[in-house]
Amino acid sequence: MKPYPLILLVTLVAFGACKSRKAITTTRDTTKLVTKDTTSQRRDQGHPAKYIEHARLDLKDEAITLTSRRGEDDGKVDDQAQLLTSDNYFVHIDKKSGKADTLEANLDNLYTDCDCIIRDVTDSFRLPFLTVQVVTPSEDIYYTNSFVAYENGHFKKLFTIELDAREKGVELHRVGSQLTGLMTGRDEVVDNLEQDYPVTVDTKTFEVTNGKPEKQYIGWRTTATQSFRAHRVKNGQVDSSLVSVKVGAEVLVDTFYRSLGKVRLLLSDTLMVEIKAETAEMKLGHNGAG
Repeated sequence: MKPYPLILLVTLVAFGACKSRKAITTTRDTTKLVTKDTTSQRRDQGHPAKYIEHARLDLKDEAITLTSRRGEDDGKVDDQAQLLTSDNYFVHIDKKSGKADTLEANLDNLYTDCDCIIRDVTDSFRLPFLTVQVVTPSEDIYYTNSFVAYENGHFKKLFTIELDAREKGVELHRVGSQLTGLMTGRDEVVDNLEQDYPVTVDTKTFEVTNGKPEKQYIGWRTTATQSFRAHRVKNGQVDSSLVSVKVGAEVLVDTFYRSLGKVRLLLSDTLMVEIKAETAEMKLGHNGAG
């Protein structure tokens, strides 16, 4: 954590600000909080710098923003960082003193028209200090969930959860000494995007632990890329009889039993079969789109 002298008109950074979600941020305070920063006068390759506020959370006595520094040429903001090095920061503002503390966010894919979320999660996390979740676009279909906190005069990063595909962010809830929730991930059988991967965070160390469900419903339709034979499933039990599945046959990937290394498929409304996970991985079409 560094208190930077940022020349940031924190309440008036209106140039090209990112679309905020009204349900997340509150009405802006009219208090003019100006923090001075020598880097605002900095010019790279002869171009001035602009500060873009992507998201803002206003509270009674403090505010937190996600803000980027961009180059400007002829009144146009450089989203591709060609004019100068692009930086982005989490900024904590003390409205009474006008002091701003900043943290380097080190986020990619923050463009002028990006859609970011910032929310106060202090109560749901049951923590004794202000804790904020910031959801930002990442590569492809994914989003980054950054969690920052302000405690006893110190602004700090708590933890980060990456590669989740939900634009509203990961939902975490306090259970004992942990924060728990579910995030997205791709199964190792057909690479389908699932929403049931457990994630836990230790509230003492803020270490993030990712897991995999033992029994995972997939529910994705695909085709056989190679012929194979599968054991019939009757009344929930695997039968000794075998069913032939030909190349091009349509199947529904039903359930992946991860600890057993087995996958159940629906060949029709009434015909269920079971195969090894390795067979499914090799001989069924994979989902590359998400």
